[in-house]
Amino acid sequence: MIHLEPSNITEDQILEEARRIVEAAQSKGIVLRTLGASAIRIHTPDFAYLHEKANRRISDLDFASYKKFAKELIGHISGLGYEIDNRLYAIHGLTRQRYFAKKTGLMVDVFFDKLMMCHDVDFTGRLELDSPTITVTDLLLEKLQIVGLGGKDLVDVIMLLAGHPVEKGNEKDCINCEYISRIMGKDWGFYYTVTTNLKKTSEALPQFSYVTEDIKTRIQSRITDLLTAIEDEPKSTGWKLRARVGPKKQWYREVDSFFAAQG
Repeated sequence: MIHLEPSNITEDQILEEARRIVEAAQSKGIVLRTLGASAIRIHTPDFAYLHEKANRRISDLDFASYKKFAKELIGHISGLGYEIDNRLYAIHGLTRQRYFAKKTGLMVDVFFDKLMMCHDVDFTGRLELDSPTITVTDLLLEKLQIVGLGGKDLVDVIMLLAGHPVEKGNEKDCINCEYISRIMGKDWGFYYTVTTNLKKTSEALPQFSYVTEDIKTRIQSRITDLLTAIEDEPKSTGWKLRARVGPKKQWYREVDSFFAAQG
């Protein structure tokens, strides 16, 4: 399989393609949601200018589904004009699939049950909470799990925090700090990466000249709210034992560039 760069297709068309794929899956009873940069753009349209100012381009699509739909999705996505990447399928067919559009070369990745990168973002029972994207909470976790956060992913974090309030228990267009805190209280490694990235985002904000001061203040406040909720969460025994070792021992998974998330 040769990866062709998408040609003759605009970002707006890519976003419409994301919606088309999700809606067509839904009509067949398949649970499928978009994630990554396309989902952030769909879920945060009022702040799309932040992507534009940062020259953050959308060139591929990422989706999440459940493993029980893995085989069914092959027929579904192939029927929409895509060809499956047999190399990836042979290794990870029931955990991840990759497709290329026959006409444009647009790449599509599908992750099943969880996003397994530097840390796991578990989608179990959560894909039904929003549509056509995963929840804002999971979109933020998708970005904050990245060790060495920077560049386009840092812009994505800023966009999500600018566009969505932090609330306890609320998944409706909000960042659910209760859900995030519960995960952080059980997994020291994930906690360390997420809190490091939130602090890094806070420190980097002054560099973003195209973000207005009132939006920076809003983002800083939401970062403070998230960090406070995370620190206030009771920690498990396993968390406390791992915290004693700290970052002297590797706390994250190495991700091969071939299998890395694209969005």
